[in-house]
Amino acid sequence: MKQCPACRSQYTDDTLKFCLQDGTPLVSLGDVGYGETETVVSSRALPTNPVIPFESDVLAVPAKKQNTGLIVAVTVMSTLLLFGMIAAGYYISTRGGRQETSRVNVNAVPYIAANENVRPTPPTTPSPTPPLSNVNVNTSQTPDSGEISREVTKAIAGWKSETESLDLDSLAERYADSVDYYHNNRASREFVKDDKDRAFSRYDSINLEISNIKITANTSDTATAEFDKAWVFDGDGHSEGKVRSRLTLKKVAGKWLISGEQDIKVY
Repeated sequence: MKQCPACRSQYTDDTLKFCLQDGTPLVSLGDVGYGETETVVSSRALPTNPVIPFESDVLAVPAKKQNTGLIVAVTVMSTLLLFGMIAAGYYISTRGGRQETSRVNVNAVPYIAANENVRPTPPTTPSPTPPLSNVNVNTSQTPDSGEISREVTKAIAGWKSETESLDLDSLAERYADSVDYYHNNRASREFVKDDKDRAFSRYDSINLEISNIKITANTSDTATAEFDKAWVFDGDGHSEGKVRSRLTLKKVAGKWLISGEQDIKVY
Protein backbone atom coordinates (compact mmCIF):
# COMPACT_ATOMS: atom_id res chain seq x y z
CA MET A 1 0.00 0.00 0.00
CA LYS A 2 1.12 3.55 -0.79
CA GLN A 3 0.31 6.85 0.80
CA CYS A 4 0.56 10.50 -0.26
CA PRO A 5 2.69 12.36 2.30
CA ALA A 6 0.84 15.60 1.60
CA CYS A 7 -2.82 14.69 1.69
CA ARG A 8 -2.40 11.23 3.30
CA SER A 9 -4.44 9.59 0.60
CA GLN A 10 -3.75 5.88 0.49
CA TYR A 11 -3.67 3.67 -2.58
CA THR A 12 -3.62 -0.11 -2.74
CA ASP A 13 -2.34 -0.03 -6.32
CA ASP A 14 1.39 -0.43 -5.89
CA THR A 15 1.97 0.55 -9.50
CA LEU A 16 0.95 4.16 -8.85
CA LYS A 17 3.82 6.53 -8.36
CA PHE A 18 2.02 9.86 -7.92
CA CYS A 19 -0.96 11.02 -5.88
CA LEU A 20 -4.12 11.27 -7.90
CA GLN A 21 -5.16 14.37 -5.93
CA ASP A 22 -2.17 16.66 -6.12
CA GLY A 23 0.49 14.73 -8.01
CA THR A 24 2.81 14.28 -5.03
CA PRO A 25 5.09 11.23 -5.35
CA LEU A 26 3.66 8.35 -3.23
CA VAL A 27 5.61 6.52 -0.55
CA SER A 28 5.16 2.95 0.55
CA LEU A 29 3.55 2.52 3.96
CA GLY A 30 6.26 0.04 4.69
CA ASP A 31 8.72 2.93 4.56
CA VAL A 32 6.67 4.92 7.09
CA GLY A 33 6.49 3.33 10.59
CA TYR A 34 3.05 2.95 12.15
CA GLY A 35 2.63 4.92 15.37
CA GLU A 36 5.51 7.22 14.39
CA THR A 37 4.91 10.80 13.77
CA GLU A 38 5.07 11.34 10.06
CA THR A 39 6.87 14.19 8.64
CA VAL A 40 4.24 16.71 7.87
CA VAL A 41 4.74 18.45 4.61
CA SER A 42 3.30 21.93 4.51
CA SER A 43 -0.12 21.65 3.04
CA ARG A 44 -0.76 23.27 -0.31
CA ALA A 45 -4.01 24.49 -1.57
CA LEU A 46 -5.54 21.96 -3.83
CA PRO A 47 -6.16 23.26 -7.33
CA THR A 48 -9.68 24.10 -8.21
CA ASN A 49 -9.50 21.82 -11.19
CA PRO A 50 -6.92 19.22 -10.21
CA VAL A 51 -4.94 17.78 -13.08
CA ILE A 52 -4.23 14.09 -12.81
CA PRO A 53 -0.62 13.66 -13.82
CA PHE A 54 0.67 10.56 -15.43
CA GLU A 55 4.21 9.54 -16.06
CA SER A 56 3.76 10.28 -19.73
CA ASP A 57 2.55 13.80 -18.89
CA VAL A 58 5.52 14.47 -16.65
CA LEU A 59 7.91 13.33 -19.32
CA ALA A 60 6.13 15.49 -21.93
CA VAL A 61 6.65 18.72 -20.03
CA PRO A 62 9.92 19.62 -21.75
CA ALA A 63 8.32 18.92 -25.12
CA LYS A 64 5.51 21.36 -24.26
CA LYS A 65 8.09 24.03 -23.50
CA GLN A 66 9.74 23.42 -26.86
CA ASN A 67 6.37 23.61 -28.62
CA THR A 68 5.66 26.90 -26.86
CA GLY A 69 8.92 28.38 -28.12
CA LEU A 70 8.18 27.15 -31.63
CA ILE A 71 4.71 28.69 -31.52
CA VAL A 72 6.20 32.02 -30.38
CA ALA A 73 8.75 31.92 -33.20
CA VAL A 74 6.09 31.09 -35.80
CA THR A 75 3.87 33.90 -34.45
CA VAL A 76 6.70 36.42 -34.71
CA MET A 77 7.55 35.32 -38.26
CA SER A 78 3.90 35.46 -39.29
CA THR A 79 3.59 38.98 -37.87
CA LEU A 80 6.70 40.14 -39.74
CA LEU A 81 5.44 38.56 -42.95
CA LEU A 82 2.07 40.28 -42.54
CA PHE A 83 3.69 43.67 -42.02
CA GLY A 84 5.90 43.04 -45.03
CA MET A 85 2.91 42.24 -47.23
CA ILE A 86 1.10 45.38 -46.00
CA ALA A 87 4.16 47.54 -46.75
CA ALA A 88 4.55 45.99 -50.22
CA GLY A 89 0.90 46.57 -51.00
CA TYR A 90 1.14 50.20 -49.92
CA TYR A 91 4.26 50.74 -52.07
CA ILE A 92 2.68 49.18 -55.14
CA SER A 93 -0.55 51.15 -54.71
CA THR A 94 1.22 54.49 -54.30
CA ARG A 95 3.60 53.81 -57.20
CA GLY A 96 0.72 52.78 -59.45
CA GLY A 97 -1.07 56.00 -58.55
CA ARG A 98 1.96 58.06 -59.56
CA GLN A 99 2.28 56.21 -62.86
CA GLU A 100 -1.40 56.70 -63.60
CA THR A 101 -1.08 60.42 -62.85
CA SER A 102 1.92 60.64 -65.14
CA ARG A 103 0.06 58.94 -67.98
CA VAL A 104 -2.88 61.27 -67.61
CA ASN A 105 -0.66 64.36 -67.77
CA VAL A 106 1.25 63.14 -70.83
CA ASN A 107 -1.89 62.22 -72.70
CA ALA A 108 -3.40 65.60 -71.93
CA VAL A 109 -0.62 67.51 -73.73
CA PRO A 110 -1.59 66.54 -77.31
CA TYR A 111 -5.25 67.33 -76.53
CA ILE A 112 -4.44 70.83 -75.32
CA ALA A 113 -2.04 71.45 -78.19
CA ALA A 114 -4.50 70.17 -80.78
CA ASN A 115 -7.57 71.98 -79.47
CA GLU A 116 -6.43 75.17 -77.75
CA ASN A 117 -2.89 76.30 -78.53
CA VAL A 118 -2.47 75.40 -82.22
CA ARG A 119 -4.24 77.42 -84.83
CA PRO A 120 -4.93 75.69 -88.15
CA THR A 121 -2.68 76.87 -90.97
CA PRO A 122 -4.74 78.21 -93.89
CA PRO A 123 -4.22 76.24 -97.11
CA THR A 124 -1.78 77.76 -99.56
CA THR A 125 -3.34 78.55 -102.91
CA PRO A 126 -0.85 77.85 -105.73
CA SER A 127 -0.27 80.52 -108.30
CA PRO A 128 -2.06 79.85 -111.59
CA THR A 129 0.15 78.33 -114.28
CA PRO A 130 -0.01 79.81 -117.77
CA PRO A 131 -1.91 77.60 -120.24
CA LEU A 132 0.91 75.67 -121.88
CA SER A 133 0.23 72.13 -123.12
CA ASN A 134 2.16 69.19 -121.68
CA VAL A 135 4.32 71.34 -119.44
CA ASN A 136 7.02 69.47 -117.49
CA VAL A 137 9.08 72.08 -115.68
CA ASN A 138 12.40 71.20 -114.02
CA THR A 139 14.53 73.80 -112.24
CA SER A 140 18.02 73.70 -110.77
CA GLN A 141 18.33 74.04 -107.00
CA THR A 142 19.27 77.70 -106.75
CA PRO A 143 17.83 80.41 -104.48
CA ASP A 144 14.32 81.44 -105.59
CA SER A 145 14.40 78.84 -108.38
CA GLY A 146 10.70 78.11 -107.84
CA GLU A 147 9.73 81.75 -108.25
CA ILE A 148 12.04 82.13 -111.27
CA SER A 149 10.46 79.05 -112.85
CA ARG A 150 6.96 80.46 -112.45
CA GLU A 151 7.92 83.85 -113.86
CA VAL A 152 9.81 82.37 -116.84
CA THR A 153 6.97 79.94 -117.60
CA LYS A 154 4.55 82.85 -117.61
CA ALA A 155 6.83 84.82 -119.97
CA ILE A 156 7.04 81.87 -122.39
CA ALA A 157 3.24 81.48 -122.31
CA GLY A 158 2.88 85.17 -123.26
CA TRP A 159 5.44 84.75 -126.06
CA LYS A 160 3.46 81.76 -127.43
CA SER A 161 0.11 83.61 -127.19
CA GLU A 162 1.34 86.71 -129.00
CA THR A 163 2.93 84.59 -131.76
CA GLU A 164 -0.33 82.71 -132.37
CA SER A 165 -2.34 85.98 -132.40
CA LEU A 166 0.11 87.53 -134.88
CA ASP A 167 0.54 90.50 -132.50
CA LEU A 168 3.90 91.64 -133.84
CA ASP A 169 4.32 94.76 -131.69
CA SER A 170 3.60 92.99 -128.39
CA LEU A 171 5.82 90.08 -129.44
CA ALA A 172 8.74 92.41 -130.19
CA GLU A 173 8.49 93.81 -126.65
CA ARG A 174 9.31 90.29 -125.37
CA TYR A 175 12.89 90.60 -126.67
CA ALA A 176 15.89 92.40 -125.18
CA ASP A 177 17.79 95.15 -127.00
CA SER A 178 20.50 92.62 -128.00
CA VAL A 179 19.55 89.05 -128.94
CA ASP A 180 21.56 85.98 -130.00
CA TYR A 181 18.97 85.16 -132.65
CA TYR A 182 19.66 81.82 -134.33
CA HIS A 183 22.83 82.43 -136.39
CA ASN A 184 22.85 86.17 -135.77
CA ASN A 185 24.72 87.11 -132.62
CA ARG A 186 23.72 90.31 -130.89
CA ALA A 187 20.87 91.03 -133.25
CA SER A 188 18.80 94.09 -132.44
CA ARG A 189 15.19 94.00 -131.39
CA GLU A 190 14.22 95.59 -134.73
CA PHE A 191 16.04 92.82 -136.60
CA VAL A 192 14.01 90.21 -134.74
CA LYS A 193 10.78 92.09 -135.38
CA ASP A 194 11.46 92.29 -139.12
CA ASP A 195 12.17 88.56 -139.31
CA LYS A 196 8.93 87.73 -137.51
CA ASP A 197 7.07 90.10 -139.82
CA ARG A 198 8.23 88.20 -142.93
CA ALA A 199 6.91 84.96 -141.46
CA PHE A 200 3.60 86.43 -140.34
CA SER A 201 2.96 87.97 -143.76
CA ARG A 202 2.85 84.53 -145.40
CA TYR A 203 0.46 82.86 -142.95
CA ASP A 204 -2.96 83.63 -141.61
CA SER A 205 -2.95 81.00 -138.85
CA ILE A 206 -0.15 79.98 -136.51
CA ASN A 207 -0.55 77.27 -133.89
CA LEU A 208 2.21 76.32 -131.44
CA GLU A 209 2.37 73.44 -128.99
CA ILE A 210 5.01 73.70 -126.28
CA SER A 211 5.83 70.71 -124.05
CA ASN A 212 8.58 69.14 -121.93
CA ILE A 213 9.83 72.45 -120.58
CA LYS A 214 13.06 72.45 -118.58
CA ILE A 215 13.94 75.71 -116.88
CA THR A 216 17.34 76.33 -115.34
CA ALA A 217 17.78 79.33 -113.06
CA ASN A 218 21.37 80.40 -113.73
CA THR A 219 21.36 83.43 -111.44
CA SER A 220 18.70 85.51 -109.78
CA ASP A 221 18.13 87.43 -113.03
CA THR A 222 19.10 84.97 -115.79
CA ALA A 223 17.55 81.67 -116.83
CA THR A 224 17.50 79.16 -119.68
CA ALA A 225 14.39 77.37 -120.95
CA GLU A 226 14.46 74.34 -123.23
CA PHE A 227 11.26 72.83 -124.64
CA ASP A 228 9.74 70.92 -127.53
CA LYS A 229 8.01 73.22 -130.03
CA ALA A 230 5.57 71.83 -132.58
CA TRP A 231 4.02 74.25 -135.11
CA VAL A 232 1.40 74.36 -137.81
CA PHE A 233 1.36 77.41 -140.12
CA ASP A 234 -1.46 77.92 -142.63
CA GLY A 235 -2.08 80.69 -145.16
CA ASP A 236 -0.61 81.14 -148.64
CA GLY A 237 1.28 77.97 -147.84
CA HIS A 238 1.40 75.24 -145.19
CA SER A 239 4.24 74.51 -142.79
CA GLU A 240 4.48 72.18 -139.85
CA GLY A 241 7.20 70.49 -137.85
CA LYS A 242 8.72 69.92 -134.44
CA VAL A 243 12.01 71.03 -132.92
CA ARG A 244 13.74 71.30 -129.56
CA SER A 245 14.11 75.02 -128.90
CA ARG A 246 16.08 77.03 -126.38
CA LEU A 247 15.29 80.51 -125.08
CA THR A 248 17.73 82.48 -122.94
CA LEU A 249 16.09 85.09 -120.72
CA LYS A 250 17.25 87.87 -118.46
CA LYS A 251 15.31 90.01 -116.04
CA VAL A 252 15.32 93.71 -116.88
CA ALA A 253 13.36 96.20 -114.76
CA GLY A 254 11.30 93.38 -113.26
CA LYS A 255 10.40 91.81 -116.64
CA TRP A 256 11.84 88.65 -118.19
CA LEU A 257 13.07 89.39 -121.74
CA ILE A 258 14.39 86.97 -124.39
CA SER A 259 18.09 87.51 -124.98
CA GLY A 260 18.68 84.38 -127.07
CA GLU A 261 16.64 82.09 -129.36
CA GLN A 262 17.67 79.02 -131.35
CA ASP A 263 16.65 75.50 -132.35
CA ILE A 264 18.98 72.84 -130.94
CA LYS A 265 17.37 69.71 -132.40
CA VAL A 266 14.98 68.84 -135.26
CA TYR A 267 12.62 65.92 -134.76
